[in-house]
Amino acid sequence: MKVTLQGIPLELLPQRMLYIPDYHMLCLADWHLGKAAHFRKSGIPVPQPNLEKEFQSVKHLVEKRKIRRVLFLGDLFHSSSNNDWKLFDDFIRGLPEVSFTLVKGNHDIIERTGFEQIGVEMVDEIVLDDRILLTHEPLHLKTPPGVLNVAGHIHPGYRLALRARQVVLLPCFHYSCSTLTLPAFGNLTGLHPVGHNEQDEYYCILGDEVVRI
Repeated sequence: MKVTLQGIPLELLPQRMLYIPDYHMLCLADWHLGKAAHFRKSGIPVPQPNLEKEFQSVKHLVEKRKIRRVLFLGDLFHSSSNNDWKLFDDFIRGLPEVSFTLVKGNHDIIERTGFEQIGVEMVDEIVLDDRILLTHEPLHLKTPPGVLNVAGHIHPGYRLALRARQVVLLPCFHYSCSTLTLPAFGNLTGLHPVGHNEQDEYYCILGDEVVRI
């Protein structure tokens, strides 16, 4: 879905990613790589997500849209490095023409030098031409006037009421107070209900499309 927020043209993608055409940039938040292995190491049995499918999803969009820069909006890895690190390393090295940047999140405890060694820059935030401020945690009312804040961290989900009193929780893009919060990219993250405010905008992911609710 193509939208314009704070005067910035954006594309909300059903693959749970954001494309910013003016900067040829692809953004995704809260991948939480290594989470399954982290829990299994602690004796908690959880299924391993299809990481190959997730890597291919990103790579396909990078090649299709000729992306120049991929931005991870925090919580790229759930904890310390494990077997998923090697898969991520191979993924990065397989796209040598693309620059990768990680906006540090609360779960990103791997040393900055570790990311730099495989070609991923780590920063605290990114500002694009004083128009877009990209952070891990949403700023909402703290967003500077006239600026669009793009963030992650929340794993937003929208409760959609169906017939027979059924309710489904859908991953969504949530726009509130000049802040666009992205859905979590990782499939092992869970969703946080964001409630409903008539002043906000909710763009839910329904299969292979994004729909404004």
